[in-house]
Amino acid sequence: MGSKAVHPLRLVIWAVVAVAGAALLSLAEDGIGVVGNGLSSVWLPALAVLLLLGAVGAAVGAAFTWPARAADEAADAEPLLPPPSVPAREATPFVLSLHPLEPRCGTSTIAFNLAVRAAVSGVTADGRPRPLCLLREGELAAALGLDGKGVVAYFAGRPVSADEDILDLAVRHPSGCELLCIGGGAPNGQQLRLLMPVLRRFYDPIVIDCPTDDRWLTEVAVDVSDVVALVGLPTVESASAAARWADRGWERGITGELVELTNRVRAGRRESEGLGSGLQYRASIPEDPLVLSHDRKGLPWILNFESRAREATTDLLQGLLLKLMGQEVRSAA
Repeated sequence: MGSKAVHPLRLVIWAVVAVAGAALLSLAEDGIGVVGNGLSSVWLPALAVLLLLGAVGAAVGAAFTWPARAADEAADAEPLLPPPSVPAREATPFVLSLHPLEPRCGTSTIAFNLAVRAAVSGVTADGRPRPLCLLREGELAAALGLDGKGVVAYFAGRPVSADEDILDLAVRHPSGCELLCIGGGAPNGQQLRLLMPVLRRFYDPIVIDCPTDDRWLTEVAVDVSDVVALVGLPTVESASAAARWADRGWERGITGELVELTNRVRAGRRESEGLGSGLQYRASIPEDPLVLSHDRKGLPWILNFESRAREATTDLLQGLLLKLMGQEVRSAA
């Protein structure tokens, strides 16, 4: 949070107000008799003291800067968001793929934090779940100490097959989820299709941070997913891309699996109003300055109670994974 200190320049304002008040009282001395005479007798000393205080306040204000808002402190009000509307899918293991509607819309950070939250808060018959995040190469992966070289080398030696030894490339995060960095063209669509049966035997849920530069891979990711999240921003570009996805979804009969997820929503912002895709399921995540600062350090903001995005993203995960996140039990109670 930013500093709450009173800026010294406010002393000048207070001094001016006090002088104005004293002046009004002095002008009314004929109407208030003895009180007016008393005030008039102390008028000049009081004025001198107040001017001295104003000068001191101005000097101190010039010497010290105004308390600045912290870099990770929100500058505007938090928006009031509706509860997420998501498909009710009872799949085990559960596969969720996230697809960006425009560059830098936040698919990687959302995918990573969903996997972390599932690991920390999820409950299974055996204790805790074992989530896996297929995380794209990028700034967040680098902050986590990951790159896709291992996966590229793995599939270079096994272009048409995948085995359990790929699990050796997964990195366990302190939260309990595991991360497998993908990129550099690996896996391609066919390799992902062959890889999924292996991953399904060991992980649940599986979160795929899908790249945008491989349409074949995108198609396969949609095929193997139980729910497809279309991640965008409150912009015309994202709204248009979501509408194109909706058209393809109607053609393939998968609109019941698509969720339009709008990221970085601000209070009062209306750029995309009236430009919805027409999809049945929608969710939103508010603008949160903690996301960028945590991503740079490779930290999950979804575990930070001060994060604005934390609650909305957790609600999204709970809607998707009712049983794993314990919501079925609460709903029946």
